[in-house]
Amino acid sequence: MEATNPVTHELEGHGVRTFSAKEMAFNILSLMHPRLSSITQVEPNWADLKGGMDRLPDLADIMTRIHTDLAKKSELRRSIARDNAVDLKIINGVQAERVLQTVNGTPRANFQFSFPTLEPVESLENLSQLHGMDYVSDLGETGDKNDLLEVALMIATPP
Repeated sequence: MEATNPVTHELEGHGVRTFSAKEMAFNILSLMHPRLSSITQVEPNWADLKGGMDRLPDLADIMTRIHTDLAKKSELRRSIARDNAVDLKIINGVQAERVLQTVNGTPRANFQFSFPTLEPVESLENLSQLHGMDYVSDLGETGDKNDLLEVALMIATPP
């Protein structure tokens, strides 16, 4: 799975395979590919996506042990960090604590785009040659076919 997930890293040490969400989505989508789905019309299509976890008789105990070990490591590291912070405060004074708490961040980009200038209506007169032409358009999230049809009718019918 991912290198940043310590639970799965420890679990894979027991000989099982774990999948990230992206890997599992890819596996499921590949099973829906037309070549495989056409085979499904004739016979069942079986896919084992368990990664061998069904062969571990004590999976719950292993997971509990992994979580307990990670909690112990986390508590130990937290204690070490607290002890180091106290040492730093004693050595360098109150200013040392402020140095650890400040976060230097760079400002993010702030793009600002102005609305484009529209052409005059006279430049749209040559659109009358499109009268009677069929077209298909999908505006997606910005609108639907009815919005496009209304715009086309406004252009096609002169006032």
